Amino acid sequence: MATRCDVPKSHGDVPGAGPLSADCVSILDALDLPIVLVRRDFTIGRFNRAATTAFGLTPSDSGRSARQIGVLTDVVDVEERCAQVITDRGVMLMPSP
Repeated sequence: MATRCDVPKSHGDVPGAGPLSADCVSILDALDLPIVLVRRDFTIGRFNRAATTAFGLTPSDSGRSARQIGVLTDVVDVEERCAQVITDRGVMLMPSP
């Protein structure tokens, strides 16, 4: 049985975003692939340790508009792309800068 728990604020935890198991956070942080989770309102919800390094994200970026994140500023139609991924429950891969 999986256990859900509140995780301390770090690596993009947004207050009120809901609990994420410590195991899930550990798995995401163990990956060398930068992962940024964008919420339905197109704000940054969470990100892993690799994203902090690759994209220069900090905990203060949590809750900010995806459009305000440096690596996403030049992405054409970023909100529309995020909406499509949310609708399709898929993944949007970004080319490396």
